[in-house]
This record gives sequence, C-alpha cells and structure tokens, in this order.
Amino acid sequence: MDHQLSMTPLRAAGKTERRCIMRQVLGYYRSLIVTALYTLPLSSDFSSGVSPETFFPALRHCISAHPVLSTTVSRAETESPWFVRPETLDLRNHVKIIDPATLKTASGAGHGDGHELELLKEVMIEDHNAPMPYSPTVPPWQIIVLPLSNSKCYITFSYSHSHGDGTSGLAFHKSLLQGLNNSSRPDSDPICIPPSTPLLPTLEEGGNLYISWSYMLRPFLATYLPIFISRPLNLNASLTPSAPDMWRNPPCSYDPETFSTGLEIVVISPEILDVVLGACKAHDAKLTGLLHQIVVRALSTVISKDEAGCFVAQTPINTRRLMKGFTNDDMAVCTTADYELFPRVEVRDGDEVVNAAAWTAASNTTKQLAERASTLVDQPVGLLQYLAHFRMWMLGQLGKQRDTSYELTNVLVFDPSSRTDRGKGWELGRTLISQPANALGSLLSFNVATRKGGEMVVTLTWQRGVLGGGDEDALVRRVGEEVQKGLSRVAEE
Repeated sequence: MDHQLSMTPLRAAGKTERRCIMRQVLGYYRSLIVTALYTLPLSSDFSSGVSPETFFPALRHCISAHPVLSTTVSRAETESPWFVRPETLDLRNHVKIIDPATLKTASGAGHGDGHELELLKEVMIEDHNAPMPYSPTVPPWQIIVLPLSNSKCYITFSYSHSHGDGTSGLAFHKSLLQGLNNSSRPDSDPICIPPSTPLLPTLEEGGNLYISWSYMLRPFLATYLPIFISRPLNLNASLTPSAPDMWRNPPCSYDPETFSTGLEIVVISPEILDVVLGACKAHDAKLTGLLHQIVVRALSTVISKDEAGCFVAQTPINTRRLMKGFTNDDMAVCTTADYELFPRVEVRDGDEVVNAAAWTAASNTTKQLAERASTLVDQPVGLLQYLAHFRMWMLGQLGKQRDTSYELTNVLVFDPSSRTDRGKGWELGRTLISQPANALGSLLSFNVATRKGGEMVVTLTWQRGVLGGGDEDALVRRVGEEVQKGLSRVAEE
C-alpha cells in the first residue's frame, strides 16, 4: 500500500503496450538491448576506474528528455495495467558497471576488436537471460557499462519493450551522448526527482488504426469455418502467409528453467556497405529489401531442403511519421509489421549472390514495405484493439505452430550527434540492437543497426533449443558468415 501512495498514476497502458507487458510478466520476452561504443573525451579517462556517479548527470538529462524513463507499471499481471511515476528515482538502480576481468570470455586468448565483441556478447546474453519482473518503484531499464580501455567503453541500454521499441533505444543513446557532453563532472547524489511531463499517448491514440471489416473477418472466419470452405477462399486463421513446407521447427514453447537466448554478431565494414547501398539504388531497392534476399540465401545454404522449403519473414515497421506529435527522438512503442513468404533459393557455387530475379524481388519487397509504412489502415497491430484477455491469448499460443520463420528488424541509419567540435567530447561509434529470445516469435531474429558513416552490425538472436538438434551456435554462426559473405560478394559484383 505504501508503494501505491508514493506513485502518481499517469495513464492506462494501450493495447500494444499491454501485449509487451503481459509477454514480459509471463517471461516469454525479456530485455530489449541497444548498445553503442563510446569513446571518452581527451580530457578524461578510466585509468582511475569508472563509477556509476560518472553517468548520473547524463541519466538525469535522459529522464528529463523521455518521460517514460521515470515510469513503471502498476498491476502489470492484470488486464488493466497502468503507467505510474514514483516520487523519486534512485539512479544507482539504473547503472551497472562490468569489470571485464570477471567475464568468462576474459580468460580466453586474443585481443582487439574480436575479443572485445566476445566480451560484449557475454554481457548481452546474460542480460537477455535475466528475468525482468516489474518493480513497484523502479522503472524497468538500466545502462550496463563495459570498459574496454582507458578511453572507450560499450554502453548497453537494456529496457522493457513496454517502454520503447528499437528506435526508442537509439533515441536514448542520442540523449545519453548529449548528457555526457553537457556535464562537466560526476554527481555523487543518486536521487533524481522525475519531471511532471505527461507520457506520450498510446499508439492507438496517436494514430487512427482503422481496421476494415474484410481485414478483421478474415482470421475470424478461418477459425470457425470448416477447412473445405476456408481453404478454397484462401482464408487463414493467421494474417501471415503460410505454406506446409515453411521453416518453423517446433511449436511455441516456454520452460522458465531452460529458457535462454543465443546470440551472434556480424560486422559489415563501411566500405562494403557503401558499395552495397549504391547497388541497391541502381536496382530501385532499399537495403532492407536486399537484406531479405541475402538472409534467404544464407538460410537456404545452411538449412536443409527437408527442413525448409520456404521462409516466412516478419519486418517491423516504424509508424512514427504517421502519428501526430511523434518523432524518432521519442521513446514509445510505435511499431507494426509486414509479412512476406520467400521461396527457398537453390544455391550453387559460382552463382551470383543476387541475380536479376533476386534484385526484382528485393525491389518488390521495398515497394511493399513502403506501401505498408504509408498507412495505418489494416495494420496487424490494429487488431489488438479487439483483444480483451492478453494472458489467456498468450498462454493459448504455447503448443501452436510459429507464424514466421525469421524476423528482420532494421532501425536504419543512426546519427546521434550534431556536434561541430568532434574529437573534444564523448563520441559514439558502432551501434547494435539485439532482441531477446521470443517464446511466441520467429525462430531467428536478424537485428540491424548502422552508424552513419560507419559500420552496419547485424545481431542474430534465437531461443535456444528451437533450431533443431546439433550445435545451434555453429549453425547460426554459419548463417551469419553467409550473410557477411553475401554482402561482400554483392559489393564485388
């Protein structure tokens, strides 16, 4: 009761937020991560150690810029959760410093960038695997600082999906960089008085998610009509495309004792990326459209024909530009998704990675995604407004077949700084986005982030145990290598 008395109720969670909240309460999906490599200003270093106090002023700036960072969720386990704001925040709850020497990977041989990425992988996997219950007084986010030398560190922003999507993680890092460069000295006071700024409206309130009768009735009719009627009418219980031979492996499952995330990282150099982007422009395609072709070819190379005759892909879409008052600098949950079925590619040595047919497919996907991103009408996320019982619905998904084979999330190009005096303050370089295992989601997630003028990083994540027998890490590593090889060959061709 005391906790309730110290809280300021803000607003009820929207339907999209409720989906994220219940998924987290059940443990099916844990922390979302956006990480960036930071370089310290010339006037300071970590030689005398790093402490949470170093980041307190910057976190105050972030909390002031993003109202959702000062909120937690009340009654999260119910069908009527609310966002509430504590009277004070203790910033010590939101900063975690990792000593690299304590990591298992630290004992392995090697130095340089590859070794540092292995250290980061260990930190990210541990965070993805940690349960993330909603605290009555502590908002569900933190930064995890991994010092790499006296002059650089990885800073991981770990947060609940109820408090933001992938674009939100980039917005946080933009604010964090500003805060670091605007603060001249550490702050020993961990107590922060949150702003009284109201939350942004829900996705449903920010945009008109109109659902036509034909769109809404299609899955309803497929559920209740006999198969001999629904099949000729091309009605499916799911709005995603489907095929008997699609790659989907075991049904959705969740065991809290064994549920964990696997993770692999692929780095694409700026030189290769620049040539690939030029090729996309020449073929009337965007990078995401091409990446689908690269991913399908990689999966076709690694996954046997007996396991996968085709692949159904999910592509999240950012709806901010269609919502009044929302920008990419705002933290919120503003995503819907598009779905597409891709046939398996027969891969032969010496073939072009992306031939004329593949470029046409990449261009068609680009146009399809652009069309879906131009409207809020008949978006899958809009159907959530007709769902009343999220717990019952999610529990009912266990044991059912997965709707999609893989997810490709591309948060596009990130430019966090408008500074003209680069080299004098904190700098932000390589950027990564990573999703946790998703008990109700795709078998494999490809998460893409690109630092403007720098590298593109692809993280591959999956729920351990769902990719079949054998060494899953080796299998995903091969997929990642094929993605890297494919993009390199596109640049050469």
